[in-house]
Amino acid sequence: MSDWETKDWGRTRCTLKGDLGSLHELEVIEGGYCSVHYHRQRANRFIVKSGSIAVVSFYAWNIERMILTAGNVLDIPSHVVHQFQVISEGKVFEHYYRDGGKVRNDDIVRLCKGGFCPVEDLDKLAETILLSHVNRETVE
Repeated sequence: MSDWETKDWGRTRCTLKGDLGSLHELEVIEGGYCSVHYHRQRANRFIVKSGSIAVVSFYAWNIERMILTAGNVLDIPSHVVHQFQVISEGKVFEHYYRDGGKVRNDDIVRLCKGGFCPVEDLDKLAETILLSHVNRETVE
């Protein structure tokens, strides 16, 4: 449906889009991670076809890190702050569907940007991001 868009964590393209949802194909690279963000009115379903990712959800001071491998599926409701981290290269599908409103691509609220780090540091990344964000708000 659309052309590939390059990201820090690999590349993505929309393969299906409608009023009730959209489907995006992701080719992910080891060590990449997306922004910490949430969606206002759409839920996010991760479907792992190959490789492995960690989906990190932030609940105030609590961090939940779920490891997903081929065949795993995980839903993240709207308003849940989250991020995915790529543990090993592969293919992931993201299905966005209604959760309180119309599915719109501009409903994302990014809290910090994505990037790339050594895969062995990914398990500490969420804590580092949380602490740096809190410290930044405290200082400023």
